[in-house]
Amino acid sequence: MSATEEDARQKRFLETPQGEKGSGAVRYAAAMYFFQRGQMSERELEFYRARSKIDGVSPITQLLAESERYIGALDFAGRAEVLDGITRWSQGAFAPVTPKQVPMLLHLAPALAAMKDRPLAALIEAAAPLLRWVTYPYEGQNIGERFPQRHAFATLIGEYGPYKAPDFDLGLFLIAPHTFYRDHHHKAPELYAPLTGPHGWRFAPDAPIKQLAADVPVWNPSYRHHATLVGDVPFLAFYCWTRDVNEPAQVIHCSDWKKIEG
Repeated sequence: MSATEEDARQKRFLETPQGEKGSGAVRYAAAMYFFQRGQMSERELEFYRARSKIDGVSPITQLLAESERYIGALDFAGRAEVLDGITRWSQGAFAPVTPKQVPMLLHLAPALAAMKDRPLAALIEAAAPLLRWVTYPYEGQNIGERFPQRHAFATLIGEYGPYKAPDFDLGLFLIAPHTFYRDHHHKAPELYAPLTGPHGWRFAPDAPIKQLAADVPVWNPSYRHHATLVGDVPFLAFYCWTRDVNEPAQVIHCSDWKKIEG
């Protein structure tokens, strides 16, 4: 068989329809063929790898599996705590939720575009319409006029997610550009794994805001002060509360809010 004929055969394998048993592995093998011949980038190969073992299942399940791999590659103090919870609760039964969309989701597309062609972007795009997107209820607290309408989150593992957990919460968090998430804290230990950036952060009242790039994890131990100033691109991240998820967050007043938000 000539090289041209083999290329054509492998291309047919690469186009194997999704959902067929074993089709993910077939496509990944074909992708490896083209990668080894210099006809496919490492990033494109990673896309096929990400889907190879979970083809034919819900996009939410695919996203959850890839989130575990992504978070597992990060370095932060609470890594074992987060991964233990994901491993434990992702073994439960998948129960689809009633999807809920919010106007904030118009910012999802530019966030995914900022991630370029990373495999996670495609998985998030596929799963987002199947998730329940809501806002965090800072009831009676001075979280600011803009933030309540300019953020949304969707649970993957948790009390209201497709994978149930009684005291654990993992999901996606989205904030519109140029939005200040005012200073606050909470009892729950928390991970932010930002997929876009840079964005501003601070961890003490009235402290200067420093910029952190995408893929730089932020681990907030229990009651750690934190605030986020979103940059030019929407903020998109995996978040995780590892315990005490029903204890409400509390806003911490700072004197420079008007200056930052102005």
